[in-house]
Amino acid sequence: MTKRTFAQINYNPCFQFGAHQAAEIDYSTVMSIHGDHINEVHNIPIEELIQPFHSSIDESKVKSLMQTIQDHIDDVPPIDVIWIKGRLGGNYYYCFGGCHRLEAHKRLIKGTIRAKLIKANIAALKVFLGSSTPDLK
Repeated sequence: MTKRTFAQINYNPCFQFGAHQAAEIDYSTVMSIHGDHINEVHNIPIEELIQPFHSSIDESKVKSLMQTIQDHIDDVPPIDVIWIKGRLGGNYYYCFGGCHRLEAHKRLIKGTIRAKLIKANIAALKVFLGSSTPDLK
């Protein structure tokens, strides 16, 4: 089992990871490099998620997730959502992963999805979107 502190991990410093104290990470249990240290889970309205990139969907994964969501939703890890406050205070929720979980929720006509919010800023968003980054208000 490999354990490291946040100081030893190469992560994007534009993301705000809360307390800046070193935390030991057990990589055998890490579900997400961005949200694993976040305990709070929110129910985010699916219609508010911005998904700038669409991945190829593996139908068997989606069907399996749909069954698990119906039977034991707590067994499905929350997705990571990048939360950005616009310059005029608007909330923007970007989803760059979790495409199979999101698709399963959509097909089940769920209004919300469990998510860990990762507070970020426009500079962090530009890492992903480059010159396509919109003017967030």
